[in-house]
Amino acid sequence: MTGAPLLDEFVRRFRQRQLAQLVLDDDLPCGGDAQVDLVARIGEQKGATPAQIALAWLLAQKPWIVPIPGSRKLERLDENIGALAVELKPDDLREIKSAISEITVQGDRYPEDLKKMTGR
Repeated sequence: MTGAPLLDEFVRRFRQRQLAQLVLDDDLPCGGDAQVDLVARIGEQKGATPAQIALAWLLAQKPWIVPIPGSRKLERLDENIGALAVELKPDDLREIKSAISEITVQGDRYPEDLKKMTGR
């Protein structure tokens, strides 16, 4: 699995973890914590947000991959653009790839009625 489904799963797990922390003020084992922690740690080392690391990772995969993140707020657009300045070293990419291989993606990307509209 590569690209958008992987990023979707990471963002879903990151948001799930954020919600758990907001609701319970505690870190719940909701799956993917190690990956979220890794991306956050790499972000801290590089002065970047987890979203910027995720986008930088996508950009590092292939030269023709162009992530198109949705954003309704100007500060998120600025944050997304900041991903262009993030340089992921080969060791960073290997570490992320290894962490990603531990994620078991569950469920479909789209509900069945929307999946039919994708032509796949």
